[in-house]
Amino acid sequence: MMALRKISTEDEHAWALARIEELMDISEDDSRFYELIYLSDIVADYEDKIFPPSRVTPAEAILFMMDQKDISRKDLEPILGGKSMVSMVLKGERNLTVDKVAALSHFLNIPVALLVPKPKSYGMHMQTGMQGKVAEE
Repeated sequence: MMALRKISTEDEHAWALARIEELMDISEDDSRFYELIYLSDIVADYEDKIFPPSRVTPAEAILFMMDQKDISRKDLEPILGGKSMVSMVLKGERNLTVDKVAALSHFLNIPVALLVPKPKSYGMHMQTGMQGKVAEE
């Protein structure tokens, strides 16, 4: 058995995946169960670094769930406030209000975080202060 604290190479990653495959069918009572949990965690950490999750837009998340649940644009009209609002939201031309995020999250069973757009970068002054100087505490 290879002792790993973290995965740092493709070979270690491949070994860990193969070992997880071997352990997949064990029960929680098996002494190797914690090895399976640990390997799963370090594989996930490695994969998050190597293959960072992509960020979908709110419109993409809504469209995906509409497709999965066979929901039409017309079904969203009462939630979003009419046909033109549905169109603007699904084109990414209009952000959702907090109330609409909550309603869509509940209606489509989408995590709220997916319905909030990625923050825009406002430049260095947001991190260091308005004049480019380090903000005083």
